[in-house]
Amino acid sequence: MAIKGSLAEASLPEAAQSHRSASILSPMRYATFSTANNPTPRLGIVLDDHILEVRTPTTMLDLIRLGPD
Repeated sequence: MAIKGSLAEASLPEAAQSHRSASILSPMRYATFSTANNPTPRLGIVLDDHILEVRTPTTMLDLIRLGPD
């Protein structure tokens, strides 16, 4: 699956981590997050115990509309 846009990696806090199996059939998990240095909410994709920041598109609805390709 290709994701259109640029991504940056941020770690999830340990309390937010959960045990997930890696499967191509797993649903895509989206998140909004902020950091202590930048409290502005940002869009991300949850992958294992990390959040990949999605810089383009900037809204969750636009990201969903792009679909899996």
